[in-house]
Amino acid sequence: LFMEIKFSKVSLKFNEKFILRDISMNILEGKINAVVGPTGSGKTTILDILYGTKKIDSGSVTIGDLTLDKVVSKDIVEEVIGPLLGNV
Repeated sequence: LFMEIKFSKVSLKFNEKFILRDISMNILEGKINAVVGPTGSGKTTILDILYGTKKIDSGSVTIGDLTLDKVVSKDIVEEVIGPLLGNV
């Protein structure tokens, strides 16, 4: 069973400045995925969203059939997100 992480039009602001604006992407289990960009472009923020330490302002993030809401539980991180992302 393969899983997919999907970002759909995700935006996040900090101090009224966009960190991410309308980001859409799919991260496929078993595939090599890369997020590349200059310092401050939001690469770490993407991981922070997945691990529940940052909350999006708009858009959606899904993992398989699960939609990440305002809160990501520790169980979801340990059982689903961690193994899907591998060693980051």
